[in-house]
Formats: sequence, C-alpha cells, structure tokens
Amino acid sequence: MADPILTYNSENEKVRLDLIKYLKENGVKQSFVAKKVNLSNCSISLFITSRRFLIPEKLEIIRTLIY
Repeated sequence: MADPILTYNSENEKVRLDLIKYLKENGVKQSFVAKKVNLSNCSISLFITSRRFLIPEKLEIIRTLIY
C-alpha cells in the first residue's frame, strides 16, 4: 500500500482549494492554520501549493477549522 502522505486523492485537493479560499476570504494566515493542525509552516505551505499531501486525520482537523 502507498504511503498516505504521498498519495494524491480528490479529498486532499478539495480541502486544499477550500483552505486557499478560506485564507483569502478571512485574512487568516497560514501559520495560524499550521499551529491548529500541528504542522510546520513549511508543511502547510507545501500542502497549499500541491507539493505535499496530508493524512486523513490532518485533513479532518482542517475541515473542522474552515467549515
């Protein structure tokens, strides 16, 4: 089975796009989201730019934060 952090899936993409929209519309900083999700600033930046995928648990935390 592939490593879930490195595997692309539509759920990562949906949350990524929704997060970008949330950040722009609400003036929230990436660092705020990174702290809430317990990720580094670098990791959240890589996620936003589609260079890193997150495990389902981290996606769920982001969903809770932005929806």
